[in-house]
Amino acid sequence: MCLSELLLVVNSLFFFFKQKTAYEMLRSLVGSEMCIRDSSKATLDDCDVVENGNGMEVYNPNTTPHIQRTRIHNNNHIGVLTSGESAPTIEQSHIYHHADQSGILVRSGATPTIKNNIVERNSSGIVCRLRASPIVSGNTITNNRVGTLIEWFGGGNWSLNL
Repeated sequence: MCLSELLLVVNSLFFFFKQKTAYEMLRSLVGSEMCIRDSSKATLDDCDVVENGNGMEVYNPNTTPHIQRTRIHNNNHIGVLTSGESAPTIEQSHIYHHADQSGILVRSGATPTIKNNIVERNSSGIVCRLRASPIVSGNTITNNRVGTLIEWFGGGNWSLNL
């Protein structure tokens, strides 16, 4: 997983609501909602984020993690929530099975780059609202009740999504 990278990140706050052993963190992020905030530039590569409240929350200005080749699924609410002027990059990931919520929710001034992901079997694939302005391209958004939803002053640059 990304534990070695996590230990190298300086001036970042990265925490879990439930304490996990290093072995459990290496196996997957199960049962612990993950928050990335406060100017974090963490990298998550090839992780499995499953069975949480929200799978992952990214918020606060200057928070720019790189989330790639990660499976985010079967969480109780939202797969990935970006807000508070954060700007993560989410790419080549599989975000699925959030039956009552969004796969990805972008809000409150967030400006993520969301590219080349598969977003499927969620209540809504990607939702943008409240002054958020994502760059969304090359994603496969399929088998959701609602594919994409832009509401309440949302915007962004949306291109070449299936």
